[in-house]
Amino acid sequence: MLAFILASFHAPAQAFPATASPLPQIPFIIHDIRSAENINASFSTLSARDSVPLQEYPNVVTEYRASIQVGGRQFTMLLDTGSHDMWLYGDACPSPACTSAKNKYSLSRSPSGVDLKTPAPGGSYADGSGYQGNLVQDTVTMGSVSVPSFTFTQVTRYISQGGSFNPIDNEVDGIIGMAFSQQTGSSKSIPTFMEQAIMTRALPVGIFSFFIDVSERSGTATLGGYDATLFSNSVDVPVWIPILKDGSFSAGKLALPLIQSCVGTTLVDQFQSHGSLASSNAAQEGITGSAVIDTGTSQSIVSYKLLDALAQQLPNAKRVPTTQTGIDYVYTVPCDLKRENGGPPVSLQFANGVKLSVSALEYVSRPAKNGVCQILFQGSSLGGLNPGTYLIGNTVLKRYVTVFDYQNQQIGFALAKGRSRAASGVEFDASVARAFAAGLATSTKSIILCAAVLGSAVMLASLCLCLYIKCKPSKRVSAQMMQSNNARSIYHSTTSVAQVYPDLDANFDRMVKRSSRLAEIKTQARLQSRLSAIDLYDARPSERESIFGDLSQQFFVVDKNYQRL
Repeated sequence: MLAFILASFHAPAQAFPATASPLPQIPFIIHDIRSAENINASFSTLSARDSVPLQEYPNVVTEYRASIQVGGRQFTMLLDTGSHDMWLYGDACPSPACTSAKNKYSLSRSPSGVDLKTPAPGGSYADGSGYQGNLVQDTVTMGSVSVPSFTFTQVTRYISQGGSFNPIDNEVDGIIGMAFSQQTGSSKSIPTFMEQAIMTRALPVGIFSFFIDVSERSGTATLGGYDATLFSNSVDVPVWIPILKDGSFSAGKLALPLIQSCVGTTLVDQFQSHGSLASSNAAQEGITGSAVIDTGTSQSIVSYKLLDALAQQLPNAKRVPTTQTGIDYVYTVPCDLKRENGGPPVSLQFANGVKLSVSALEYVSRPAKNGVCQILFQGSSLGGLNPGTYLIGNTVLKRYVTVFDYQNQQIGFALAKGRSRAASGVEFDASVARAFAAGLATSTKSIILCAAVLGSAVMLASLCLCLYIKCKPSKRVSAQMMQSNNARSIYHSTTSVAQVYPDLDANFDRMVKRSSRLAEIKTQARLQSRLSAIDLYDARPSERESIFGDLSQQFFVVDKNYQRL
């Protein structure tokens, strides 16, 4: 299908980040929808997205589908973190896309299907396609994760891109949204598959990870954790970026705080920093500096400024109009550039200091039938996106194992196997994190209040640490911390932030020195990063009370994980 963007994200209650080994995982094999060998896809995970137009260059597709069971029957569906809705072509739908579909959903053929006799909200996309239908309920199963009485749309009318049937409409039987449900609008009351799986405990940990093989013809989606064997180095852990809780969050977008983008060493776009993860003026945030993460989009939508800057550094790049006016266009390039050193890296810098880069191996497409390759970035004037907002699809995501942590509202990235760390990967820029923290400090209305909150926070952190000490002897805690991937994930996610804040680090050291029992914990913290308390310095005063409440919960959850060992 063409890339849609129906994003929605509100997150369930606080939880602990899942990791590779201690938690159950359900792997799903996913396949490029253009691949002839994808018919036998086992297991499933799907996605559908929000209204954003992606005009594919002919036969240039890197979208991925999987097999999902609905009412006991198998359907091929698109996996999409950009949307919240699930829909299937209905058996009574007269539209050409429906009548020619390989599999159509029929209530009469499902022993568990229920007609809710309610019109579905439907959806429309910026490329002109869309659907209407009725709400039904049935049992939906991905691998071994089964959600009974799941509400989705049985399509009764489908409008193809351009108004006429497009064969790509039948590459899948439908879409399943892997996002959060909307907090506003007519569909806000319909939980998503992941939300229901978490609420019903069908999925013990709210984690979904997404991996595309370097061949770009298949991949693996995992529910309940991530598989570290899919990383370029199996001892790595994901580097986390918090999801923006601004206007884009309530509108259903899974967005990250984007600061700037570069082609090679050349700064191209620089954006206004999001001052916080949640503010009193949240509706106005998200206008600039955000990157929506969408596994259902084959390409990535960026500014034309970035696209042009990249094309200028690639030999024999040719501009190809995609509209009669020539306003919208793509670039074709020689196919022999599709290698890690085939062109300059394109990097995205985020507010917490994390930088993600992709090489020409990712942003140059595989050859189309006519032997032409394309730059897999497109300009943002196509519609559906605010200025300063990028839509990050598989152009970027296929370089990484992308880990969606629904319960902690963050997204993690680890360089995927088959990709060279020397070419580009996950980096951390301490100066960016420092500047971001400085911006928060200058925008604080009351320095006294800030100091008071910080002092209270330190006291609370001390209390949490004391409670933690009482739970386990230090030697056992130290040994188990070395063994626990859960602890490593917490520590790793704040490693570089700890380096940025020497004052807070000094406070941490003073707390540690108060008890000889914490000596080994301190050593582990220095090696693997500081405890999550350091995150408080990356938040406004109004957020810190909530952060420390979450922190205390995390300490106890960590301890429970230790007790299981």
